[in-house]
Amino acid sequence: MANVVRAHEFIYTGGNTVDGAKVEHALGEGSWIPTLNQFVDKLGSLGLNPFCMLVVDFMHEYELGTWKALFTHLIRLLYALPQGSELVAALDSRYEEVPTFGNGIIRRFSNNTSEMKRLASHDFEDILQCAIPVFEGLFPDKHDAMVQSLLYQFAQWHALAKLRLHSESTVNFLEETFKKLLQKLRKFQASFCATFNAIELPKEKAACQRKAAQHPETNGSLLESNGPRTKKFNLSTYKFHAMGDYVRTIRLYGTTDSFTTQIGELAHRTLKAFYLLTNKLDTPAQLAKHEHRRHVLWQAREVGDLLSSSQQPAHSSPPLASNDDLKHHHIATTQNNPVDLFTFL
Repeated sequence: MANVVRAHEFIYTGGNTVDGAKVEHALGEGSWIPTLNQFVDKLGSLGLNPFCMLVVDFMHEYELGTWKALFTHLIRLLYALPQGSELVAALDSRYEEVPTFGNGIIRRFSNNTSEMKRLASHDFEDILQCAIPVFEGLFPDKHDAMVQSLLYQFAQWHALAKLRLHSESTVNFLEETFKKLLQKLRKFQASFCATFNAIELPKEKAACQRKAAQHPETNGSLLESNGPRTKKFNLSTYKFHAMGDYVRTIRLYGTTDSFTTQIGELAHRTLKAFYLLTNKLDTPAQLAKHEHRRHVLWQAREVGDLLSSSQQPAHSSPPLASNDDLKHHHIATTQNNPVDLFTFL
């Protein structure tokens, strides 16, 4: 904290610029910025480390972050190959032929998976789990093995990071897998990506042109350029950097399903549905009224369910077999007489 205070004094007392030599020398090496953190200011004397307060965000950092970035760049590389459009069409066709699996584990893929339109985090998770056979043979032979190995390491790290029960051996395995994955990512960036001239996807070019048309005074050069821009695979992002924090976070706070942002993300759907019912005037108040009505209806439904369950006669359970004493357990052959666990408890 002393180096941050010193840099703070250089800026506000000495009049030095934020990116000046004195400020950077005072901060030293690392990702320090000349801003005083209130948690450190108030609780730093008690030994609080504010970095331990931050947990990983698996959905945004990995499924919608690093994996989406890799998948997007792989599609760019397919377009850079001869007959790139046909290869991307083959990829979409292969994803479309993937059958569903389990109860919502692997869902049916859309017709054009490569366009990535209106996909949620679970969709990108499904894309990753089925990526190895889908991408097989699309790249030249000398590069196909590297892509297959990289996809395997990505899927392995994903599976280990999402485990709901960890031991010391699995955490160590996760750490070793990340080291191997990082080596393959660097090799992929240095050798594979440098071989091809990857350009932006058609949807990226269209989005760039729309943005330039809205602000022609500042983006005139983008409107004048006809060809697509070159795109490089960037590993120098926070989301790739955060993948190294998962082992430490799991050791401190437990498995990654113990903390998630999906609850808040799913709440957006309710507000979006209520927004269509408003007249767009004083929207927050109208959204609050709709939420209050939904809560009242939900409470009324709960009371009605309790009353109906208390008035119904108790169903007799299916008769047990004659040799029940020889069985370890008994499972009923029908589900017509369920037992409510909460009422039972």
